[in-house]
Amino acid sequence: MKKRYLSAVLLLTATIVHAATAWYVPARGTPERKQALDALRSHMRQFDAQPQLFMVREVCLGKTFGWLSVEPQSPDGLSHYEPLNATLRREGRGWKVEVLACGEQDCPAGTEAAALRARVAPRCR
Repeated sequence: MKKRYLSAVLLLTATIVHAATAWYVPARGTPERKQALDALRSHMRQFDAQPQLFMVREVCLGKTFGWLSVEPQSPDGLSHYEPLNATLRREGRGWKVEVLACGEQDCPAGTEAAALRARVAPRCR
């Protein structure tokens, strides 16, 4: 009986803590929004040195975890690239890409954009 009670209390506590994460959408031009986008820019430089502008579809941040969905394009706006989706993790005062969503057919389970987005839904609206 005590084990069931303890399990129920632990489950309830974990649910409350997880649900209590204050998710927010940082306003355009704010330092935190720039930090999140810069984390993705920095991560993408290891694959492509070309500068890119990000047209933000969605950015949502919590205390330690975040979600970012963008449509990259060339600085002149003439070339458009595949959308990028990523989860972020706070490191110190900034952000770092935790997982870049996989868009290929043979993606490891759970790395598709929809699966990653589900980790923050519906709290991120």
